[in-house]
Formats: sequence, structure tokens, C-alpha cells
Amino acid sequence: MLVALWPQRWTRQQRSNATLVSALVLMVLALAVLGQLLSVLPEPIGSNAQAFAAGARTTLWLTLISGTLGLLLGTCAALARTSRKEGLLALEKEAEKVADPTGCGDAYRAGLLYGLAHGWDWPSTGKLGAVMGAIKIAHRGAQNHAPARGEIEARFQRAFGYSPWKG
Repeated sequence: MLVALWPQRWTRQQRSNATLVSALVLMVLALAVLGQLLSVLPEPIGSNAQAFAAGARTTLWLTLISGTLGLLLGTCAALARTSRKEGLLALEKEAEKVADPTGCGDAYRAGLLYGLAHGWDWPSTGKLGAVMGAIKIAHRGAQNHAPARGEIEARFQRAFGYSPWKG
């Protein structure tokens, strides 16, 4: 029999959110003391315990950040899909075929990272991510496509009517 941790008057959504937040806090606390616990172990773990704990904390934070970004991107994609604005729906016409969606999120993220790394504005960065996802979806497998920059730029130009690349 499960013990009720949360008040009965809370909705299922509130209990679920509280459980997720509690699990997150417990993971962070566990990782905070992980180095101390591991330091009592014999060599080679004992002397490397702090480095291991720091790596585990970094992994946790990166996982949380990428998960949050994934939720935000998914929400934005859903909003763009239901939007009446022509520019947001341009890529729907751009995808010639839908072969396999595996890896589309990774391709989208690659476009975002490229735009951010090159100092592009947010709209152009998001549009590049969408172009990369549209290119990826036409190929089977997560990494069975290798578009040239010229192809990417041409598809961007067709979909949005300008090119964010300089020169």
C-alpha cells in the first residue's frame, strides 16, 4: 500500500508536479553529498571521489537543462504548427517527404546551436533549426544525411525569403 505524501485535496496534476520537484531536489542533494560518501572508499575511487561527484552533478544539470529546452522547443513547435502566420508554416511545404522523424530534435538543436554560435538573432536561429529538422525528416535514420551549407542556405531562402549568412 502506498503512503500518501501529498494532501488529498490536491489535484492529480499538483501531486505529480510536487513529486517531480521532490525527486529533483533529492537527486541534487544526493549528488551534493556523493563526493563525501565516495571519499571513504579505497583507491582509486577515494582520491577521485570529488571529481566523480562533480562530473555527476554536471551530467545532472545538463540533463535538466536539455530536458527543459526540449519541453520549450516542443511547445514552440506546437504553437508554430497551430499558428496562422505564413512564415511559420512555410517549412511544412518545404519537407518533400517524411521518411523518418528520428533525430529531428537533434537536427533542430544543431541549427539552434549554429545560429547562437554565429551571433544570429533568435528568429533566424529558430528558423535554421526548423530547416535542419525539415532536411532530416526526409532521410531514414538519425544520421543518414549530410547536407552541404549551400543546400541549407537555399532551403532557408526558399522557406523564409532571406538568408542570415553574411557574404
